[in-house]
Amino acid sequence: MIHRPSTISGNLFALLVVVTVVAAAASVSVSLFKAGPVMWGIVGTAIIGSAIGVMWTRHMHTVDDAAAAGGQSFIGHTLKNHDR
Repeated sequence: MIHRPSTISGNLFALLVVVTVVAAAASVSVSLFKAGPVMWGIVGTAIIGSAIGVMWTRHMHTVDDAAAAGGQSFIGHTLKNHDR
């Protein structure tokens, strides 16, 4: 979970990080725009692959937490989803 900084220096640092990230993203997007569709395809594939990885990891954590709490076991849940 993200917590907001409570000090002025913390707020200034957070603002500096945001400005730096936005500037870097703008620079990369301009470079990609000039690079052509092949580079966009590579970046798009990387983003989609990362999103799928994050969703799979979250799903596995949810299943593991349910098994730890006395719910359905991991293998039972996997086999149930496999039968669908």
